[in-house]
Amino acid sequence: MTTTKQSSFWPSSWATSLFSLFLAGITLAVATSLATRPKAITTNNDNIKKKNGQQPRKTIRIAFLGNSIQYFNDCPRLLERMFQADGGYDGVYQNSCLRGGASIISLFKKGNGMEEKFHTDNALLPDGSYDIGAPTVKDLLLEKDFDFAVINDHTQSPARQESREKTVETLKKDYVPLLVQSSGSSITTPIFIQTAAYRKEEIRGTSDLGDFDHYTQLLQDGYQYYRTKVDAAIQEQQKPESPQSTTRIAPVGLAYSHIYHPDKALWERLYHRDDFHPSPHGTLLQAYILFITMTEREPPTIYNTTWWNRARRMQPPSEEPLPIPTLAEAKELRQIAIQVCQSNNLIDA
Repeated sequence: MTTTKQSSFWPSSWATSLFSLFLAGITLAVATSLATRPKAITTNNDNIKKKNGQQPRKTIRIAFLGNSIQYFNDCPRLLERMFQADGGYDGVYQNSCLRGGASIISLFKKGNGMEEKFHTDNALLPDGSYDIGAPTVKDLLLEKDFDFAVINDHTQSPARQESREKTVETLKKDYVPLLVQSSGSSITTPIFIQTAAYRKEEIRGTSDLGDFDHYTQLLQDGYQYYRTKVDAAIQEQQKPESPQSTTRIAPVGLAYSHIYHPDKALWERLYHRDDFHPSPHGTLLQAYILFITMTEREPPTIYNTTWWNRARRMQPPSEEPLPIPTLAEAKELRQIAIQVCQSNNLIDA
């Protein structure tokens, strides 16, 4: 029989007590870390994250699902240019399924609505067709293993309880199985854009949603609710050891709110003339926040107004174009995006 010799440096009871305290300290540290910024370990985008301060090189694949909050000023192509300027990736692939005025529910039912709106010179492909995106949500998400699916709802839907509940049912029944894919071992990470409240009160049937601050809070609550329910649905389809939180929220509406009180002039410039679509300033802020939400690090410091040159659509062609953000304005919007994302534990302070 083999026996183990105990150390005579400390009495056994002291050693046991100290070792217990050591384990308790490690447990508390791990719990605190997970509570601060929960991360999934089984998503397709694991190798995108930082390693020893360096960004691994790979192709990042992004699916965009939503409405005019995304296609005004062509946020997908703007973000593509931002990733290219960052230089941390071998390639950037993006595709989309967008429809004007769509909700998460109606987008799944009706599919792509960009045939006319993306019928522009910049959308023209070498074969003579137009880059309008995938025909349906299902076609898009089954096209390839995307790292991220950027999703936004109709701007009023998350703010009301009845529409929240209906949307959650669609997310659980239709979207989550496509995000998890058939393998059940990896997922396309969903990112909800927490959209901004309207610039003017009581427009487009929003008299029940209150002023800008109250409407913003309702939207924040709604997207947090989506996140909780989608995480639970993903968990049901994943292995038992999978982490509890996968879904991310890009706090675009909170960034608008961050600007609202101290700088009304800049806040005004975030909106299109109709008081609810984003201007180029609003779209650039949205792209910065999406970049941080995906990579968990700061966006590139470089900014070039030529980033907008490949936009398939900026705003309605019958309207006078709104100004593009200047270098100074881009720098300010980038810093605001960083501050808001730090406050929401999406990036280290």
